[in-house]
Order: sequence, then C-alpha cells, then structure tokens
Amino acid sequence: MMTTRQLQDEILRLKKEKDICILAHAYQSHEILEVADYTGDSYGLSQQAAKAPQKNVLMCGVRFMAETVKILSPEKTVYLSNSGAGCPMAEQLDVAAIDGACRLEQGKEDGFLVTVPKNGRKIDLPLLTDALRAALAAGTLEPVTCAYEVVEAKPVDFDAFAETYATAKNASYNAAADQVEEGTVQVTFDADAAQKLVAQAQPGQEITVPAQIQQPKVSKEALEKVLFRDVLASCTTYVSGAWGRIQNVRKAAQNISGTVLNCGDQFSYNDAIGPTTADYGFYAAPGYVGGKTVDVYGGGVCQVSSTLYYATLKANLEIVMRYCHQYAPGYIKWGCDATVYDGFPDFIFANNTDYPIKIVTYWNNNNVTVEILGTKVDDSYVEMVSETVDVIPWETVYEETDELAPGEKQEIQTPYTGYVVQTWRNVYAGDGSLLSSTFEATSNYESRDQIIRIGKAKP
Repeated sequence: MMTTRQLQDEILRLKKEKDICILAHAYQSHEILEVADYTGDSYGLSQQAAKAPQKNVLMCGVRFMAETVKILSPEKTVYLSNSGAGCPMAEQLDVAAIDGACRLEQGKEDGFLVTVPKNGRKIDLPLLTDALRAALAAGTLEPVTCAYEVVEAKPVDFDAFAETYATAKNASYNAAADQVEEGTVQVTFDADAAQKLVAQAQPGQEITVPAQIQQPKVSKEALEKVLFRDVLASCTTYVSGAWGRIQNVRKAAQNISGTVLNCGDQFSYNDAIGPTTADYGFYAAPGYVGGKTVDVYGGGVCQVSSTLYYATLKANLEIVMRYCHQYAPGYIKWGCDATVYDGFPDFIFANNTDYPIKIVTYWNNNNVTVEILGTKVDDSYVEMVSETVDVIPWETVYEETDELAPGEKQEIQTPYTGYVVQTWRNVYAGDGSLLSSTFEATSNYESRDQIIRIGKAKP
C-alpha cells in the first residue's frame, strides 16, 4: 500500500504526463491542496484555469464549479474528481416540470402520497451559457437574466395508479433469478375526492390521499419458508410401444420439468414442449390421424399431457382447456386423459393456489412420473370418480382382395370399443369426510371397427 507521500508523487507525475491543471477548492483536505496548481474559491479557480497553459483541467470541487471552468475555457477538457459531487443550492434551480405522481410509502396503511403537479421552466441553454461566459469574463456579480418557456406539468394519473394496484398480488418466485419477490398491495380510494385534494394543494406539495390498503395473502417472508415444500399430487404411467414413441415421451417430460407457475399463472402444454418436429428432437411414432394409425412426429406426447392432467386434478388445480382422446387410452384412467396436437388441441391449466407451484418429472424403468410441488394449507385430498354412461360397440368389416389366397384373412385395423365417461372431482378432508363433489367433464371416446381383408374366391 502506497503512503500519502507516494500517492502525491504519483499524482504530480501523472498531471505532468497528461498535461492536467489541478484546481482545488479551499474546503479540500490539506493533502489535495498540496498537489494542486491553484487553490481558492470557485470563481477565482475558473479564472486561473482560463489562464493556465494545460489543455486539461481537473476540478476538485462540486459540479457547478467544473461547469463554470468549462464556460470560461470551452476549448479545454474539464474533469470532475467526483462525478456525484453537487451543491444543494445550485440544484434548487427550477428547470424541469414536476409531474403529478402517486407513490406508496412503506408502512403506511391509511393512504398514499401524491406529488401535486408544478409547472417548470425550459431555458435556452446556449443563450444562458453565452450570458454567463460574458459575465464571468467581465468579473461582474450582477444577476444574469435569461428568457424561458413555461413547461406544463402532467396531471396526476389516478386511473393508471388504480389499475396498477387493483388487486393484491401474492409474493412470487422468479425462476430466472432463483429468488422470491415481494407481492403488491391493493389500493382502494375515491378518485374524485383525490382530485379535489390535489386542486386544493399548492403546486409541488406532497399530500396524502386517504385509501384502504390491503396486503397480499402471502408475503415474501412467509413464502420463503414454505416454497415448494409439499408434493401436491403425483401421477405415474407406464410407457410402452415403439422406440420412437418412448423417446418422445421422455423428451416431452424433460421439456416440462422445472416449469414454475406463480399464483394466477396459466400453463400451456403445447407451448411448454414446443413444436413436435425432428428439428426439436422428436421422432416419428404411431399416432392417430383421421381414425387411422399412422406414424407422426411426436407420437406419444399425449401420454405426458395425460399424466400431467391427472396430477393437476389430484392437486385440485383449475382446468382451462382439456380434450379427451379419440379412442379410450390404455395407460390411464378413462376420463383422466388429455390429448394434444401442435397448435390445437392444447392442455391448459391455471395455478389457482396462493403459492407458486413447480412441475417436476421423473423417468424410471419406462415409467414416467409427474409431480406438482407447492404448499399445502390443509390436509384435504382429491379422488377422481369415473362412470361409464354409454358403450359404443364396434363391428367387423370385411374387404375382399386379390392379394391374399382365397379365403385367407388378415386383420388390417384393430377394433376399439367406444365409451361415454363422466368424471367428478371429489374433495375429502383429512378424516375422509366429503367436502365437495364437482362434475369435471364428459369424455366421448369413439368406437373403431375391425377391418379384415379376405382373399377373393376363385371364379
């Protein structure tokens, strides 16, 4: 570490090397005054700088002093040792308008603060600079006058303020920053009465507008203690089929894992997994198009959306959009599936709890598991009840062909029985007593005929 003397020697060397004249106001410390070229008051320093041979000037003072040096020495480069150094008296110059504004004050529960609009002045700075330069050069202490235009301040926008604080918002989780953020309050007030208070106050005055301020249900401090504390629900399904289908299921599960939804947020499954194309890592696998089984890119991703749907039901979350499959699935309870396709249909649900939730997926021995993490506020739980209200049988259709031996048969389309299934969401207390039973959905699964090719009989 350098001593004061060593620092001073280095400053003296650098000011010579950089061609710098150092000005130090009289209130600077003794160590700074010792290395300065000129010391004294602000006006005297600016006059000395104008006479100095150096091309650069360093002002050890406040901003207006450096500005005065620049006015008298426009050809020189002027530096301020501390860019934040200011003079309270100099900053009293009313140049800009004071726009009307509303703001909340921490800890204030009975109202909010409003700055009453105040007109300002727009000064012709080049003309003012010329006038100041002439006055300083002449050494006069007479006031310098300058014309200005009145700048009208903007009125208080109570409508925008009311919209911003229309509802209380709980503390939330910022996944990108990995931190909990404070929520916002709800502010209720009489806008007409507020306008009258502003009209009665003085321009530039700060007043308090009476209001009812409602705090959010969940504060930042409270959320930090319980964030993702509990498993709200979980669902596991077994994944079978072609290799491409299995890979698609794994890919879709990976894409949704880690998704966080704050209170009120909605989740779109299609948006979360992205386009089901080869460019995005998906494979061709069996799927249904026009009732036929064909290879399509992304075949199998519906198993993840269905597993997620069942988990959201068990977590008692709000379902925004859900469609059942064309045919009854074999990997999940009927009425608890959700079909998707690029663009439409989609599976969408909302976080209707007061706390953030997180989707987490696991893969183990061809089992895909979806967990929803959040914060439980009681010991209630959900059970889904399904009832098959109709059965649609399939028929066998024969198609003659010359490609088979006479009487030879070949099944080219497997049959599916159709069903109409109704589901209810039953919510139980921890002791097993029924709290509510809500009709969830009607799932209409189509039937599909069996198609058998048979060789034509020889004439």
